[in-house]
Amino acid sequence: CPPPPPTVSSNSPVCENSTLNLSTTMSGATSCNWSGPNGFTSTSSSPSISNVSLAAAGTYYVTVTASNGLTAGGSTTVTVHPTFTAGAIASTGETICYGTVPTTTIGSNSNASGGDGNITYRWQYSTVSNFSSGVTTLSINTPTYKPTQTLTQTTYYRRQAHDGLCNTSWATSSNVWAVTVVP
Repeated sequence: CPPPPPTVSSNSPVCENSTLNLSTTMSGATSCNWSGPNGFTSTSSSPSISNVSLAAAGTYYVTVTASNGLTAGGSTTVTVHPTFTAGAIASTGETICYGTVPTTTIGSNSNASGGDGNITYRWQYSTVSNFSSGVTTLSINTPTYKPTQTLTQTTYYRRQAHDGLCNTSWATSSNVWAVTVVP
């Protein structure tokens, strides 16, 4: 009798530059032969690909040989998400009078991208240009932002972002928007 098909699995979806783990099990197996995208081959029952690239996405096939010499095959499909980037905000800035609200929307030179594509944004502002203290975080989930604060001193704005899989910690977008307050 032919052997039952092997159980084939992976840790997909994975993020670019992470490790892809493949696995197969079959009772009575004596050998495995894997093939897949980007010229991948292996004879391990649980091979790994370190620093996986986007080219590793696709279907991986395995043929398992049983102790009676008969073979059975299976496959698993792998998704590789691109590296996450937090993007960049405009840095033009704005000058306003003391005790007024900024009138310019802070633009996005490039939106956050990559990862699983499930991007979340937040905005922060501070009167300290390096955001080392006095930081207020706003739950504004948009790539652009129009400040609503009445300002009495020069204030700096920045955007942060993350995705749902590859970069789950907040990453700061490039550039800072300065609102200069004059008397």
